Amino acid sequence: MVEHCKPDIVVVMKREKSCMIIDVAVPGDTRVEGKEDEKVEKYQELRQEIVKLWGMKKVEVIPIVVGVLEAVSYRINDWLKRLEINNKVEHIQKTVLLGSAQILRRHLNM
Repeated sequence: MVEHCKPDIVVVMKREKSCMIIDVAVPGDTRVEGKEDEKVEKYQELRQEIVKLWGMKKVEVIPIVVGVLEAVSYRINDWLKRLEINNKVEHIQKTVLLGSAQILRRHLNM
């Protein structure tokens, strides 16, 4: 039994009998690669259960991790390619930075 595994997004491709477990995180910039590894490790047991219970041929864990001040892993482009996302990393970084600024403004009552 898999406990405490609630990924942000699960995409199932029935024809291909494959599945993608996608989890998004926005940690501090110094923790980006560590958080990415943590996400992959966290969902390995769930990945195995999906293969067994749903009869999938392929199940991938894909972490999308962007630091609060725009830092990204050297693997980010590989993850985005697997998702067939054409967005540039710069657009994703800008979105995260604007969200971080909004949270900061709210917290500081600006």
